[in-house]
Amino acid sequence: MDAIVRCVSAIRQTLSKLATFHQQLAAQASPTPFQQTPSARLPYYFATAYPEASVQQLLSQTRLIFLVTTNNGQQRLVKFVPCCQNRSQGGAQAHRAWADAQCAPDLLHVKSLCGQWYVVEMEYLAPRDGCFPLCILAPGSRQTVPMQADSQPEPLTAPAWQRASALATQALEHAQQHAIVQLDGQKHSTVHGDVRLPNIIGHVVDGKEVDRVVFVDFDWAGLQGITRYPALMNPDIAWPTGAQPLAHLQQVHDKELLYSELQKGRAI
Repeated sequence: MDAIVRCVSAIRQTLSKLATFHQQLAAQASPTPFQQTPSARLPYYFATAYPEASVQQLLSQTRLIFLVTTNNGQQRLVKFVPCCQNRSQGGAQAHRAWADAQCAPDLLHVKSLCGQWYVVEMEYLAPRDGCFPLCILAPGSRQTVPMQADSQPEPLTAPAWQRASALATQALEHAQQHAIVQLDGQKHSTVHGDVRLPNIIGHVVDGKEVDRVVFVDFDWAGLQGITRYPALMNPDIAWPTGAQPLAHLQQVHDKELLYSELQKGRAI
């Protein structure tokens, strides 16, 4: 019993000293060119891949999505995802196929990291260039673009939303017909898997009309009838019939989910 008490006491003291050490280290550390957020929150990948770039974490501190700005002003989105989220060969090929079909941003780089993680680099669609998620553009929406105080769009009017919805539907149909992956000598149709409004980007012109729509966030994307949904899916989302944990991705799921999302956006 005495040994257990001494062990617990030693653990408490060690944790306390460790916390004090990290607090002192954070206070003394001088920022480096690639640190725009505290160094403990930046993956080490940036120290080697972009040592001279500015790095900004986007959306929230709980999602590993970063905006990299190089010295010459070029920007790209860098995202870290667990390999269990389908960022396999099929997932990356699906993203590239959608980009080739002009239905997604360009996929610039995919690399496997230690610890079963992937780093994904893609074209950045900037709010300053008029690119916004449809969840922000929906009529009556009160959502705002995170960390972009000077680039907040006005929600679309009801007629403009109908036209944007038609563009999104056409873009999905185009991707389903033309975003084909050649694998093992066979052609495979591709599925996005999560075409909710936050994952659809509209390009706004004149502050009031969407002239182009693309899809983002291909974490679940893959090949129809081969790639499976993840084991954990948000039960609060009204997924289409058949779209459930570990079920095969199907193009009909994308169609049904997009339709319900566009109707929901119309009613916001």
